[in-house]
Amino acid sequence: MRKLNNKGFTLVELLAVIIILAIVVGISIPAILTTIDNTKSKAFQTAADTAADWFDRQYQSSLVGDINISAVDTNYASFCSGVNKTSGNGACGGPSSTIENPEPSSDANLIMAAGLKTGNVSSITVTFNQGRACVTLTANETGDYAGHGNQGTNNNQVKGGNCQ
Repeated sequence: MRKLNNKGFTLVELLAVIIILAIVVGISIPAILTTIDNTKSKAFQTAADTAADWFDRQYQSSLVGDINISAVDTNYASFCSGVNKTSGNGACGGPSSTIENPEPSSDANLIMAAGLKTGNVSSITVTFNQGRACVTLTANETGDYAGHGNQGTNNNQVKGGNCQ
């Protein structure tokens, strides 16, 4: 009598493995999606903090004045020259001035100069409190940060820097 070679898995064993894998995938997908969403929100917050740091450095460089340095970015200078400034001392970044969205043509250059991608950020609003920048970023609707803000009901904005 010849013995059969019974190497392999039965159909029941394969179905059991497939069911177990389906359960593991069903449990892990919501956790992974939540983690991705939190990571994007934190990245958006970091982008706002980075932009606020850039504005702080530009403001501090502009205070140096007559010293022959090229530390002030030309995008910052043009941003300060043609924007709506309120309740300040006339200087961009004065003790208590607000800079609202610049002309749309200069938005892209300013966003890139602040270290951000124009595809992710559509506008910047900067408020200076005692010479420190508070930056409000608005996410581009098709960018990486869309729907990941933390400003109340507007889920496409985030504040970074010295915001009170």
